[in-house]
Amino acid sequence: MENYHSKTLLLSLVVIFAISPVFSQSITDSVVTKPDNGQFNYKWTEPIYQSVNLDSIKSQKADYDNYLNSLELLEDRLQSNRKELKMLTNQANDEAKVINNERKYLAEKKKFARDDEKYLKTEKSLRDKEAKQLVTDRKELRKFSKNLSMSEMNERVAKLDEKDAKIKELESQWTNKRNELKKSLNSYAEKESELNRREVEVKEHLRELDRTKAALDLKAKQLSLEKQQTKLEIKKSKALLKTN
Repeated sequence: MENYHSKTLLLSLVVIFAISPVFSQSITDSVVTKPDNGQFNYKWTEPIYQSVNLDSIKSQKADYDNYLNSLELLEDRLQSNRKELKMLTNQANDEAKVINNERKYLAEKKKFARDDEKYLKTEKSLRDKEAKQLVTDRKELRKFSKNLSMSEMNERVAKLDEKDAKIKELESQWTNKRNELKKSLNSYAEKESELNRREVEVKEHLRELDRTKAALDLKAKQLSLEKQQTKLEIKKSKALLKTN
């Protein structure tokens, strides 16, 4: 009888250890009783096995594969957005360069205008002196007119009149130049205001593009982490399928 119980115990242990790699089990401590007749009686608790649903694992793997495909699709869209963003950024930078070049060109024109303005002021000052001198010459001529013959008087008056006409002609030309210069200066001021406005718009646009780039970079990191996690889950599912 003792040999029979020993064989039964050994067979039970072999069966339990044989199925343990496939199923996870929980077995409580066995209760061993020793009756008065000296024979051992082993009483085992019922094992509790965890469910291994192969179809569920396969479905889960398919879900991860579909999810990974969706993530890769989002990555493609993200890459397309990056290209669009780069194109817009290049356009904005090109516009900034154009504004900068126009500003340099405008600065040169303003410099020439300031030089012209200085020249006109100098010209005006010299002509005013000529006009004052002409008035003085006429006064002097009247003083000494008694000592001059009529022909000499007429000749000197004609020269003074010719000089006066020349001064007035130059003064008229100076006025026209001054008016044109004022128009140019006003035009330059308007152009500078327009450049300032465009520059503000471009800078704001570039800042907005930078914010968009930061958002895309963050989204790219999130997608990368999500892809890594999903691939890891797929790897786990494949390993579990091979095990079972």
